[in-house]
Parts: sequence; C-alpha cells; structure tokens
Amino acid sequence: MIFYEDFIKKINLDSEKKFKDIEIFSLEFKKKLMWIGTGVPMLLIALYQLYEGHLNDYRLVNMISGIIFFYIGFKHLKTVFSYKIKIDNFNSNIYYEKIVINFNDIDSCILKESKIGKKGVFQIVVDIVTKEGKQFIIPLIMNRKLDFVKNLKIKLQNKFKIIK
Repeated sequence: MIFYEDFIKKINLDSEKKFKDIEIFSLEFKKKLMWIGTGVPMLLIALYQLYEGHLNDYRLVNMISGIIFFYIGFKHLKTVFSYKIKIDNFNSNIYYEKIVINFNDIDSCILKESKIGKKGVFQIVVDIVTKEGKQFIIPLIMNRKLDFVKNLKIKLQNKFKIIK
C-alpha cells in the first residue's frame, strides 16, 4: 500500500512518459490472490455440498447451501478474470466495466482519498464527473496505478485535480 502523500509526490514528478495507444490495467496481485483464495474454496465447498445433497436423496439444505456457495465462489472468480480498465489514448476513451467514458465528455477528474464500502476503509479513488452530470468513482485497485493516474493527468490537464 502506497501512502497517499507519497503517491501524490510521485504523480507530480515531471517525468514525461510515453503511453501506448491502448493501456490495459488489470487487478493488482493482492486483490487477485484474495479473491482467488476465497473463490476456489467456495467452489470446492459448493461441490461438496451438492455431492452430499445428491447422496442423501437431494437433501434440500445441502442443495441450497451448495448453490449459494457456488454463486459466491463463481462471483469472486469472475471478478478476478473480468476486471479490466482500458485507456484508449488514440480514440480518447476510458473503458471501465461496461462503461465507455470519452475524455472530451469529462467535466472534472479528482484524485482523492475516500471511504469505500460498508467497512469505511479509506482508499485512493478517481472521481470522474461528465458534462451530463454522471459520476464515476474508480477505486485504484489495479496494477500500475501510478501510470493510470499519470495518463489521466496528461490527457485531462486542467480538468484533473488532486485533493489532499
């Protein structure tokens, strides 16, 4: 985990970096490990519960718990393998999940530390507001987060702000 102040200092260093036409950012290793580490055991528990339910004449408790565990495990593994943020520098677009954000449509982009989720854990996020008034909050849980933010800073210039 990078402390927020150190992260801001690294962003503000004047090291011009050339970015490719298409930059792809996947999930960081710790998150991959965490979600694979919970997803695979959940799937194994689901298989065991479904097998036990099958052996005991389709016992309802085992079958329902097997389906629930299967759903949770599948959801974790789907997150690991489908998470991707793509910045298309050639066409000036950001592809985040099923959302396409054009750089010309962005009204403001703010890098800040914010509470995310029910636990209220502080995390570094990019808050993007479009001209239409839509707000997108992208948590920086990807690898190469410094490159992601520098790319946004270069593309958006005056629209990009950092809140300390």
